[in-house]
Amino acid sequence: MRKIDSKYSITEDGKLINSENGKELPQDEPLFLFRAKDMLATVALQHYALACTDADIPDEHFIGVATALKEFGKFAIEHADRMTIPGKATT
Repeated sequence: MRKIDSKYSITEDGKLINSENGKELPQDEPLFLFRAKDMLATVALQHYALACTDADIPDEHFIGVATALKEFGKFAIEHADRMTIPGKATT
């Protein structure tokens, strides 16, 4: 199983599931994925984190967002050569 973040994973047979309860995400639900190599992903996550502070969300969710921000920042420092402008890379 490939873990996407603290909440979602991809099973060996390619299903996207909620790791907390094992339920598959509906095929008809639109999704959006940020990759750490995207130079604008951290900015988007920062805005999302700010919106989370204004909403009544569980601490665990905010911790997940903060963890992603930390991991994305670390990736950018450790892999500066892999950072790309959105839409300019093929992988």
